[in-house]
Amino acid sequence: MNIDGTTVRSIIKEIQYHPVTDKVLHVDFLEVVDGKPVTVLLPIKVVGTSKGVISGGKLRTVTRRLRVKGLANALPEAITVDITPLKIGQSIKVGDIKVDGLTLLDAPNAVVVAVKMSRAAVSATTEEEESAEATTTEEVAAE
Repeated sequence: MNIDGTTVRSIIKEIQYHPVTDKVLHVDFLEVVDGKPVTVLLPIKVVGTSKGVISGGKLRTVTRRLRVKGLANALPEAITVDITPLKIGQSIKVGDIKVDGLTLLDAPNAVVVAVKMSRAAVSATTEEEESAEATTTEEVAAE
């Protein structure tokens, strides 16, 4: 950023938009000093395909941005979260996320993404349980 001929390293801290036109109304900048950590909100980027979603669960993104503290050189564009191992009923919390050079300032038990049971998954699970019970009943009757 150039202020009256003086170059200052800075990052955008916050942007305010007009509610109707989405025109930028106000921008807050934060001066970056070498060796001094900054606190910013970074967006979360979800990657992968969850086993739970494939089974009929619904992916629910609870937190879209995380508050982090770190040196400006170590700040990524976004925090990447891989959801591939998640099954129905499981979640990824802030404490499960590790990013080199950054300290996550949000509560460690705050949920970031979760795979919840959907209605389709509930009916599929019920059908599986009913067929398993029917098979067990048939085996008992055969004995």
